[in-house]
Amino acid sequence: MNLYDSRFRQLLVIKRKAPAFYCLVLVSASFIAAFFTTLSLLHIAVLLLFLLLLLFFLYLFLHLRFFIIIDIVLIGALILSGMLAFNTRYLYPVLDKKIETQKQHHGMILKSPINNKNNISFIVRLIDRKRRMYTPYAVKVFTDELLDDLRCGDIISFSGKIKRPSNARNPGGFMYCDFLWRQGVQYVSYVHAGDIDRVGMVRSNYITRNLIFPFKKHCIKISDRYLGAVHSSLLQGLTVGERGKIPAEIKHIFSDAGIIHVLAVSGLHVGILSFFLFILLRSVHVPFRMALFLTCIALIFYVLLIDLRAPVVRATLIFICIMLGMLSQRRIILLNIIAVSALVILAFRPLDLFDMGFQLSYAATFSIVLFQKKMSDALTGRMQPIRNLRRYIIIPFTVSLSAQLGAAPIVAYYFFRCSVIAPLSNLVIIPLVSLAIPSGFLMVAVHTLHPVVSRICAGTTWF
Repeated sequence: MNLYDSRFRQLLVIKRKAPAFYCLVLVSASFIAAFFTTLSLLHIAVLLLFLLLLLFFLYLFLHLRFFIIIDIVLIGALILSGMLAFNTRYLYPVLDKKIETQKQHHGMILKSPINNKNNISFIVRLIDRKRRMYTPYAVKVFTDELLDDLRCGDIISFSGKIKRPSNARNPGGFMYCDFLWRQGVQYVSYVHAGDIDRVGMVRSNYITRNLIFPFKKHCIKISDRYLGAVHSSLLQGLTVGERGKIPAEIKHIFSDAGIIHVLAVSGLHVGILSFFLFILLRSVHVPFRMALFLTCIALIFYVLLIDLRAPVVRATLIFICIMLGMLSQRRIILLNIIAVSALVILAFRPLDLFDMGFQLSYAATFSIVLFQKKMSDALTGRMQPIRNLRRYIIIPFTVSLSAQLGAAPIVAYYFFRCSVIAPLSNLVIIPLVSLAIPSGFLMVAVHTLHPVVSRICAGTTWF
């Protein structure tokens, strides 16, 4: 009974200090339940009515406390409404078979074309020319080359057959169709270069077309100019998220060492950029509040630079929430802030809960928050006088180890492997990446001053 009371008290403490984490668990449970069941609005109403009658019975005959009844009602309503919202999002839109029979299509490019090793791909929102409106369908177009310099916001016309993505041929294999569905893409199409024509552009996309996209091309151009092919591809993967040119053998080396995550722009890169930018602004005597504001603006620009990729959006939301907490001069509870960012993302994209990147990101982040301090205290309990050892060795090691412990079950489930050397390799690689990313952006920034200065920064980045 004492053990039960202590566990119950721990749950109450978590609920009081981190209510967002408590809601995140309930919302995730409702989405998982909805994934295996299909509930209509009538089912939801019947279940809520049954729940209210049951609680009314418990209140009258068992004298259950009123605040407990309110909690149960809120929990039930949250779970059932989450199931309904997930089913609505998951079942919409209903696929139209007429689109699959058409050969000529019009649409707007949602994201800038990605240059992969063997092809070029981009996502197009289809347009109904008869009704002059956007459809709820998106197509991922693959082509061998682009004759025009297409950008995000261009209206194009392409000839080709679109079809639904194929399912996994082997049991337990990668479900490419589900991966695209979570990104809001229902169809794929393979088109020749001569069958794509630009017929217009969206005027409202001025910032992306005239600022974000040119800056991204400038970064790629400068890295190709001053660095070799392999080093340039690595820098582009670290800074602007262009991983298509990285050789496969390099990816395998990073994967075997358990550090493949550094090649994908994620929360690590957001943390590095925000740290160095904030330190740079403070070093030139920018006021504290203004430095926080400018750092947040720069991160929003960076999110647009890499085409709103989910890991960076998550990390930016977390950072902005932390900054708002610092500005309000209130106590920051990281568990609550991380959960708020997850709830915001799931509110707009419920299917992200079943995305591997979402799971790995939040599993590692929650694991760091929950276990890192306990590990660090356990290892440094008898090493208090050795502060440098604790600061530069123990704390980075426990951060890496706790992140790996949180992500290991998910990695084992998806890839059937788990890197044992990852905590040690991260201890060496993360500091080097933390220097390479700012150095790469500095190389691009100083190129406008003088090529010689840019070449010096390029030598530092290459090293």
